[in-house]
Amino acid sequence: MLAAHLISFFLSNPKEDPIKKVDWFLQAMRLQDDKLKDISVLFQAEMKKGLSAKTRAVAAVKMLPTHVCSTFNSSDLSSEMSTEKGQFLALDLGESNFKVQRISLGDGADYRHKGVTIQEKIFSIPKHLLNGRADELFNFVSRSLKQFMHERNLSFIRKHPLAFTFLFPVSSAGTNACYMEELRHIDLVEGDESQMCINSEWGAFGDDGALDNYITEFDREIDAASTNPGIQSFEKMVSSIYLGELVRLAVLKMTKQGLLFKGCVSNALKIKGKITTTHLAAIEDTERGLQNTRTSSLGWTSPLLLKTVLLSSVSSPHITVAVDGELYKRFPLYSKRLQRAVQRMVPETCVRFVTSPCGTGTGAALVTLGAKQAAWQRRQVDETLCLFKLSQEQLIFVKSEMRARLESDMKMLPLFVYNFPDGTECGQYLGLELEETRVRAVLVNIRNGQLHHTNLYHKIYEIPRGLTHTSGEEFFDNVAQCVSDFLDFVGMKHTCLPAAIAVSFPCEQTAADKGSVLNWTKCVKATGCEDVVTRLQEAIDRRATFDLDIVAVVNDTVGTMIATAHDDPLCEVGLTVGTGVNICYMEEWKITKYAPHEEVFTETKGANVACGVERKDTCKQMICMNTQCGRVGENGSLEEITTTYDTQVDLNPLLCGKKRFEKLTSGLYLGEVVRLVLLDLARRGLLFRGHENTALKTPGLFHVNCLSQIESDRVGVLQVRSILQQLGVQSSCHDCVLVKEVCCAVSRRAAQLCGAALAAVVDMKRETRGSDSLSVTVAADGELYKTHPHFSRILKETMESLAHQCSVTFRTSEEGSGKGAVLIAATARPRQQT
Repeated sequence: MLAAHLISFFLSNPKEDPIKKVDWFLQAMRLQDDKLKDISVLFQAEMKKGLSAKTRAVAAVKMLPTHVCSTFNSSDLSSEMSTEKGQFLALDLGESNFKVQRISLGDGADYRHKGVTIQEKIFSIPKHLLNGRADELFNFVSRSLKQFMHERNLSFIRKHPLAFTFLFPVSSAGTNACYMEELRHIDLVEGDESQMCINSEWGAFGDDGALDNYITEFDREIDAASTNPGIQSFEKMVSSIYLGELVRLAVLKMTKQGLLFKGCVSNALKIKGKITTTHLAAIEDTERGLQNTRTSSLGWTSPLLLKTVLLSSVSSPHITVAVDGELYKRFPLYSKRLQRAVQRMVPETCVRFVTSPCGTGTGAALVTLGAKQAAWQRRQVDETLCLFKLSQEQLIFVKSEMRARLESDMKMLPLFVYNFPDGTECGQYLGLELEETRVRAVLVNIRNGQLHHTNLYHKIYEIPRGLTHTSGEEFFDNVAQCVSDFLDFVGMKHTCLPAAIAVSFPCEQTAADKGSVLNWTKCVKATGCEDVVTRLQEAIDRRATFDLDIVAVVNDTVGTMIATAHDDPLCEVGLTVGTGVNICYMEEWKITKYAPHEEVFTETKGANVACGVERKDTCKQMICMNTQCGRVGENGSLEEITTTYDTQVDLNPLLCGKKRFEKLTSGLYLGEVVRLVLLDLARRGLLFRGHENTALKTPGLFHVNCLSQIESDRVGVLQVRSILQQLGVQSSCHDCVLVKEVCCAVSRRAAQLCGAALAAVVDMKRETRGSDSLSVTVAADGELYKTHPHFSRILKETMESLAHQCSVTFRTSEEGSGKGAVLIAATARPRQQT
């Protein structure tokens, strides 16, 4: 009715010319290009604030990441999904009704909707549900979905993918814009490649006062009377839900000023919401001859403002804008003004506006199709990683296997250490840590049983890889060369120093200063496994430039335990998890199969531990046992937790079938397991876009240091990608996330297995003492244990869950096994000299 009054007014006064007065009145509603550019600058600033992690909290335009990272491309679909490709249900929830669609997407699905088949039904929402509880509304939606499926003969047994779109908080009468943004500009999402769709929620633009200079009195009146005053400022200036009311207020004021209706204000004009977008569409209908209806000037502001903010995100010379909504579709002048204004402001950019006749359902289905593909890939990755997850029952089984080894006749090595320092030791000692890839020499000064300046005199020598594959003679000649260089370094080449050797290989001892390598392990293939002390002494004699008095040889794990026990009398267990894995512990002679020697390691009631001849007193005669736990599983007992990747690692001809537990836990092998998993995922098209990188095919690509760096909480996907690039592996940010998950899964299993083995040792010690509880300290060493960000924590948690009656303290020795070897030498030398 009101629209008819407006029409009659303009048609019944052809001789009068109210145009100038109306133009003057509406001048504030018109925005010139300079003002539009200012608004564009303001909006660009808001966009940057919304994308920045530092300023997002105070940004009016929130710029929400949608995690939709690409447009649909049917070629991306995996062949495994081809039988289900493109069958979706779509639910489009609106203000008073919702639409259910069955959408079939073929291979040619595109923006022209080729290959798209749609069946749909619209359900009206009862009024009592619109203001009722959410559960009642969605119960109605669920029943309607069921009805639709029944009518279309869709299976109720099969799970159907559903695309769900909703119009809230932005309804069809509101306004919003989304666009594809470069990931490197989005602080909330890690990555610097590809793009992600950003939901701007630009209706809130101006809530911080940025648009105060452009808001009219009518905009303020609308805001004050709204249900959400002070917010959604931009939306109230441009969306169709407010434009009708904006026109009513302007017409009402012009009428009161006598510019319209001869100053006669009708009752209809006083009613809020009386003018709707339908009336505005009728007034602007050019086919009805209303081109000169002056109230259409009020419609200029909306498209111009929309154009301004749209331009803020235009950077490509060619861009397509998908448009939907009642205002754009039903107002022919609105869409034309918007398009002309955009072209005028950015003439160098070709902007094409496209409307979707299928609405949001098809778009949601396309997004769901990509999500379904991603979900399928995620399931494949999860199934692979699940192979490395250990249940509590499996960990208990591993603990029992370790316990069986401790109680069996399998080879465990007794170690002939004599006693801890009693405070009378003094002098200088040379400690040598003999590992598979390096020799560490340390000069230790002992005064009154205390060590001094150990950090000032030490040096590490790398062993050339070629020497680890030669004869034992050449290997020890290189060790002698390292010792010679170190003695030059400390200026003691002409002094015959007492020395102790800590070896990281299985070594059977017959005395404190006599031990033979049973077999070279890890990456060492040197031939000749004679007495370590003899072989080194022969190499020294061949050089004839210095001399050493080698008084002790110990396993590196034992050296670590003795070094820690020097400061902590509760330390009776040693653990090494580096390139290898081993556990040693102190045990009573009487429960071992080994007969006591004349000189044995004993535990007294005092703070110190002394060595003496077996005697009938209060002393508990002890011996240190080297478990060589890396050999657990050589009888096939660990097949249940062994994956195909572990089997591939075990095929190495050097130790095929040997050291099965060590191959599941030590740093020397974990990187190779990770490499094989990544290579398999790449071959299955789940990683690196299906490309089998040449570097990824290289055995030994991943060192334990890489795993530690990748798994660090401080390292994000960009840093992971940098690490992979240094290894020659090109990756996306998504790939980096999966690589980190693979590393975590493999290292977590290793830590849990070590925790289970350690639980077996401490629990057995508790039981042999006939106690309900045990307090013990574990001396821990090894690169994997000390440098990995999570390994030690997971190991401790696992051990505590399996040996909850034991209170275990973990201590690391900064001096390493060399310090322990020197302590043993310091106590052994006086006894050897007597």
